[in-house]
Amino acid sequence: GARTEAALRAAAAAGPVLEPDRLARVQPLLLRLIGTGAWRLWFDESGRAQVEPAGSEDPDGHAVIITDAATLRAIAAKTLSPLKAFTSGKFKIQNGERELLAPWFPLVKRAGERLASQADYDAASYGRVEARIVETRVDDTGLEPSYVSYGVRVEAMGEHWMVWKRYSDFRRLWSNGGAGANVRARFPPKMFVTTMAKLDRRRAALNVWLREVMSAPRVRIEVIEFLQVPANVAMSGGSRGRAASAADRETRAIRAMRRMVPFDVQGLEGRKQLVERLVNLEAQVKSRDEDQRRPSLALSLTLSLVAPVLRLLWPLLLCTALLSPSGVNPGQWVGFALVFALGFVPRGVAAYSLGFAWLGLRLGFAERAVGVPGAPTYPLGAGNP
Repeated sequence: GARTEAALRAAAAAGPVLEPDRLARVQPLLLRLIGTGAWRLWFDESGRAQVEPAGSEDPDGHAVIITDAATLRAIAAKTLSPLKAFTSGKFKIQNGERELLAPWFPLVKRAGERLASQADYDAASYGRVEARIVETRVDDTGLEPSYVSYGVRVEAMGEHWMVWKRYSDFRRLWSNGGAGANVRARFPPKMFVTTMAKLDRRRAALNVWLREVMSAPRVRIEVIEFLQVPANVAMSGGSRGRAASAADRETRAIRAMRRMVPFDVQGLEGRKQLVERLVNLEAQVKSRDEDQRRPSLALSLTLSLVAPVLRLLWPLLLCTALLSPSGVNPGQWVGFALVFALGFVPRGVAAYSLGFAWLGLRLGFAERAVGVPGAPTYPLGAGNP
């Protein structure tokens, strides 16, 4: 009821303002949704639509539309045409003329669209649901004519249960458009079931149709209600988009830990205990991970700061250690070759270039300080030969 009223109010607020000359030609409306509630709709003096809850009595001078939320959703989703809704009696008009109700039809359609959007959101909250017909039985109580019931096994979030439905129940779901417009499988037609072979053929055809319905990317809320999926499945394991992945993991963890809890506490209290244990366990794991990450993080930070300095300085330090003022020795040539080889590393080109420059300077200083062995020397002030 609250969702329907919110949808009606939102549709009324989003609707256009009625012109003053049309106010006299519009009849106030009483909208009754079977199983949901009733609302009174009218236009105020400014031409804006207003909505308020109505009682059980029909107010005087109001037209009455009787339908249900499923029909509004089906009309909005275009799985049920307005003409078929009128002719089939799913959308009834009492005490009113269609011409005087013309401004209300767009509003009711917008409300149906909002209800359909909300229904899709609710259906998505149940996650993946699987269903198939596994049994067939003939119910003969003797008080009424015998009829055939089909046992549907439903599975969702690790739980399973049986739902017994008649052919008329399946047909009502199909004719109301609750299964969706994209189901390509043919719904089995009516026929007199007189033999077990015909019963098996109908069951197989219903299974094909049901499998097509359940394989849709998003199962409609009418199908969820038809299969009697309990609300706690949506609360504990549904997926509202990507935000529910954590809830899915928590539910799987609860099922995995259920065997650790005694059978007598596997009710609501047992689930609460499991959730508390999971929360505490998650907190402990996060704390341990943070403790383990702290040393590695500090080490990584230190290396990231020291590495550039070492990259620049170590060729210079190597050259300084290997070169001596006494001249070039075999150790210096080894250091020169090592620096030359490592200089081909692309990321260290700048650092090794500095190392070569420092090496050249040291060699030059060494020649000036001690002279090169075997080279001639000349006195100061003397000319060259």
